[in-house]
Amino acid sequence: MNNIYATWDGSLQCTRPWLEVQDLGEPMRLAAGSTLSEAQSVHGAFHLIRTGYISATMARANGAPLLLEIFGPGTLFGAGPAFERSPRFATTLAITDCTLDRFDAATVESAFAARPELAVALIRLMNVVQRSLARKLMRFTSSTPEERLLELLARVSRVAQSQNPRRERPQVHLTHDQLAAMTGLSRVTVTRTLKKLATQGLVLTQPGHVEVLRPELLQRRVEGL
Repeated sequence: MNNIYATWDGSLQCTRPWLEVQDLGEPMRLAAGSTLSEAQSVHGAFHLIRTGYISATMARANGAPLLLEIFGPGTLFGAGPAFERSPRFATTLAITDCTLDRFDAATVESAFAARPELAVALIRLMNVVQRSLARKLMRFTSSTPEERLLELLARVSRVAQSQNPRRERPQVHLTHDQLAAMTGLSRVTVTRTLKKLATQGLVLTQPGHVEVLRPELLQRRVEGL
């Protein structure tokens, strides 16, 4: 699906070999609100998200944050700076509680000869990221708050349904504040937009989460954007 938050969705096929790796990564947990990596920091680690959501932001010239991407389950990120030992260009922050695998670039590099599929997956992932950034540049200025929120709800609800296919109404376990952070909107705008979607019969807001009442219709709305 071509939307401004497509990097994570598009990268899932690329990261499948990494999801099956059990012996190269170090499992770790990150609490909501915790910083994983600061911009300009240099280290040789990259990460794979098992559960949860992580934002990547840069500071604008005036100091205000610019949301670059939201990473969700299955995302592999930070490999480029890890292998190059170059400064990180973004700060990564846990929006929700997360479980991750932490990979050491030097250790992984030594394993590529015996496991070339991992290197191929990284090359494919770089292409996905480049295409996604190009789409974002084209659409970022034209997306309305409703479009941003619709795309995000559709995206997260797809993951929720894949994890629990028996549930007819997927639940998006994100607060209004977290949805605001993930879409670059204010909390007031998110609340107002959710109320509008609720009147259309698409969602039902609950304490701590949003229930998607008509996931098929929500997906069709997004595909028509």
